[in-house]
Amino acid sequence: MKKFIFWFFTVIQIMLFVSIFILERLFNKYMTINRIILYKNRAWEAELPIDSLLFGGEVILIVLAFLAVSILIIWGVENKSFHFYGQQLLALGIIAGGSAVFISTSSVHTMRTYYFADTCLFVITAIQIVKVLFFKD
Repeated sequence: MKKFIFWFFTVIQIMLFVSIFILERLFNKYMTINRIILYKNRAWEAELPIDSLLFGGEVILIVLAFLAVSILIIWGVENKSFHFYGQQLLALGIIAGGSAVFISTSSVHTMRTYYFADTCLFVITAIQIVKVLFFKD
C-alpha cells in the first residue's frame, strides 16, 4: 500500500509538471483560454498581495532547498550511502531550488500562465516534502 501511495504521488507530480506546459501551449494557441487566464490574473492581482506572496514563497523554497541539500550531505556522511531516502532528499532540493529559480526569473509579462505555474510548483514541492517525510523506507 505504501508503494502504491508513493507512486500515486509521483504520478500527480508528473501530471502537474505536464499541465504547466499544456496550459501554456493552449494559452498561446486559443484566444478563449487567453482571455480566461488574463481575467484570472487580473482578479488575483486585485484581490491578493501577489508580490509579497511570491517573495515569501520564493524564500521558503530557497530555505527548503538549502535544508534538503544540507540534510542530504549530513545523512550521506553518516550512512556513507545514497539510497532511496537520499534520492528523495536530492529530488526535494532540485524541485525546490528549480522552483525558486523559476519564480525569480519569470514574470507575468514573460509567461501569462505564471500564477498557475507557481501554484503547481508549490504543490509539487509540498508533495515532495510529504514523500520525504513519510516514505523514508
